[in-house]
Amino acid sequence: MTTRECLCRIGPLYLADAPACAELEANVFAAESPWSEQSFREEINQPATHYLALRVASAEDLAEAQIEVEPSLEPGQLVGFAGCGQRGAPGDFPEYEVLTIAVSPKVQSCGWGRALFSALLEGTEQGTVFLEVRADNERAINLYKSCGFEVVGIRPNYYQPIGTDAVVMRRPPLVSER
Repeated sequence: MTTRECLCRIGPLYLADAPACAELEANVFAAESPWSEQSFREEINQPATHYLALRVASAEDLAEAQIEVEPSLEPGQLVGFAGCGQRGAPGDFPEYEVLTIAVSPKVQSCGWGRALFSALLEGTEQGTVFLEVRADNERAINLYKSCGFEVVGIRPNYYQPIGTDAVVMRRPPLVSER
């Protein structure tokens, strides 16, 4: 076993997860203006949004897989989240925006970010999907490109307070309307 090995599960994100989301957000995005617990509560409750959680697997699943997790991780602990919102009026061509995605450094480089992102995009095949990503986050940009996203613009000084540019990316619909 490597220290990076971890068995996780993807499922719904709940309102009760807001404090853990805010804590993880502050850890992952410390140099920016991380969302607060209240911001997460408001976002999770929005009717046109979809949020997923990445959690360390249950103790039973870990035992069955014969995986020992890092001592700082506990079964069921939130180690990632992602959110997507649908834009436009019902009946219009669907358009989506990836609102956020974060994975704890403790489980990065294990494929969980890709798995979480792929799960988030399920059901968006008929629509265009947009996202913004820090211009200096090459790992994320490469992940998004490998998922069919292309760079369509730059938003100067988007991420505050440090003023990092945002790269705007778009994935066109994967299936056409009939």
